Amino acid sequence: MGSKTLSKSSGLPPTPACPDNLSSIELSKNSSDVLTRRYLRRGSDGKPIETIKEMFWRVAYHVAKVESEKEEEIQKRAIAFYELMSSKRFFPNSPTTLEETSARPIFWRDVSISPINLSMSAADTGRFAQAV
Repeated sequence: MGSKTLSKSSGLPPTPACPDNLSSIELSKNSSDVLTRRYLRRGSDGKPIETIKEMFWRVAYHVAKVESEKEEEIQKRAIAFYELMSSKRFFPNSPTTLEETSARPIFWRDVSISPINLSMSAADTGRFAQAV
């Protein structure tokens, strides 16, 4: 694990190695266990072939790859997506994450982002009540 590129040796899309300057990821033991069990790529022996940080990078890279064909732009966007994920401000849903462990390309059909107004002022509460 670490500095090498995860390759297509098992039919999975290749992912460049993580840049050295990526933020660390603070997760609870339970979160780490779930990510390890469900989302880390595994070798033919069934053991993980990547770390959680590499998994975050892999998903961020392939999400960014959909946005551009230029490697320089892909890297910039991937770092931005990685920072959103590692800071816990954005997580793709499970189908998106799972598709990034397969040989299939990522599809946005399951990704939706909705603005949420968290204000509880009287005016906002009144609009909410009218909408319901």
